[in-house]
Amino acid sequence: MNQLFKKICFFLVFFSPMISWSLEIGDNAPDFSLLDQDGFLHRLQDDRGRFVLLFFYPKSRFSRSHQLAENLERYYRELFFRNVVIYGITNDSIEKSVDFKEKLSLSYDILSDSEGVAKRSYLGKKWFNQSHYMIYLIGPKGSILRKWVKKGSIHIFVQNVMKYFSSHAANSSCLEKLSCNENS
Repeated sequence: MNQLFKKICFFLVFFSPMISWSLEIGDNAPDFSLLDQDGFLHRLQDDRGRFVLLFFYPKSRFSRSHQLAENLERYYRELFFRNVVIYGITNDSIEKSVDFKEKLSLSYDILSDSEGVAKRSYLGKKWFNQSHYMIYLIGPKGSILRKWVKKGSIHIFVQNVMKYFSSHAANSSCLEKLSCNENS
């Protein structure tokens, strides 16, 4: 029995970094405590009762990060009136988040995850060291309703997110039930 325990420990220590632990639809969204560009602390649990759209981007210096933030800004009002709060989460420092938000005149907050805690919780080990763009929609009760991984252009990526809202968000009870058509 002791030998089996040692083998399991060895496996976990040396091979677990290669395993992906990303979140799936229906999972409870991990809470986070992150500072925004103004030094205000945001926690996911404080947004219960509202939909939360989290988008992860690697660094503000990348042009695709600018494109993603600007495309979501175009839909800010529409999402706001649908009871959706938007947060951009980046590896950048708070100071760089200030510059990013001001440069793009964003209406929503940019959260600094310079330690990578939220990114690890949401993206899993598979995505952690890669420069991927991912969006999660979290329901009012705190579960993952939908996730999108960027494939193709940023514009099409955001259009796919908005198509989902157009086809599902008219009926907010449909959004919260995970039985809605997930083909979009």
